Amino acid sequence: MDKVLQNRIDNFLNNYREIQAAYYGLEKLNSLVCAYIFTEKGQKVNKYGLQDAHKELDRLSNAFKHDLKPFLPIMASVMSVCSDEGSKAEKEEFKTLYKEMEEHFTESEYLPVSACILSNYKDMSKLDFTGANELYSKLLDEQLWNTHEEDVPVTILAAYEFVNILTYYNNFITCKNLLNKSIKKNNKLQSVCELIAMDGSKNPDIDCKAVVYLDKALKKAGLNFYNDNLAVILGFIAVSITKPGEQFEKKIDAIVDLLGAAEKYLHTEQMNYSCKRLFKKERLLIAAMLISMDYIDANENAYLTAFIIIVFEALYVANDNYELYI
Repeated sequence: MDKVLQNRIDNFLNNYREIQAAYYGLEKLNSLVCAYIFTEKGQKVNKYGLQDAHKELDRLSNAFKHDLKPFLPIMASVMSVCSDEGSKAEKEEFKTLYKEMEEHFTESEYLPVSACILSNYKDMSKLDFTGANELYSKLLDEQLWNTHEEDVPVTILAAYEFVNILTYYNNFITCKNLLNKSIKKNNKLQSVCELIAMDGSKNPDIDCKAVVYLDKALKKAGLNFYNDNLAVILGFIAVSITKPGEQFEKKIDAIVDLLGAAEKYLHTEQMNYSCKRLFKKERLLIAAMLISMDYIDANENAYLTAFIIIVFEALYVANDNYELYI
């Protein structure tokens, strides 16, 4: 493991400690995601910037139909690292995007979070809601019980990336048919298929083979906590390092070795920080997310797909039993 990854881990642990201190009682997965948001941007948690973003979002809450408190820590973290301080234009973009999403999609308490992420990570003027709505309807028809709120921003991203939305949909169906025997859990299958379908630069067949090989390599290495979150971020890494006409097995074996080394380093170093203990499945997730940072620039929309899915997994267990202590 090189010094760059070690520094990322150290920065993450420091940010995790600061988030835990700022949001007393915040659910652990939400704390991890908030800390990662700062780490991915190469930033340290600025408590006062975080406080300003949190209070500004709280003031905007009247514009939304649902209680934002369970989601404010993640939204404030996004706004804090991505926004120019006091930028009225960015706040207006956020509110405008939310209203447009509300017009095109079924009402959901998660729409404000989707609008917050997309308005800060993408150029809002290029979003195609008609194509996104068409794709969302097709996904509902294809996998009704597995198409949820996180699929709204994913379909918007797909419509942003693909001139013909049917290309993404056909990629998704191809992936589903190739992977449904290897990935038995439906939510995990849907997430991985959405991710691979977003990688429009090559035939999804090679990406699916890489993901299947990765799954087997993880099991062989004894990494048993292979949950939905880990599946999608490791899937992103697999499709990012896989090139047409090249052998991918050695590259994936190296990633699995690196994942194991990073997990062990997290296990050792967390003792030096006064924060909630990270269990192995959490350490593996964070290690994979920090490793994935090497591949963001080459595959931005696929990365953002994985990031959104992880954020929504955190939101599903979010609650308002925390206090802002800054």
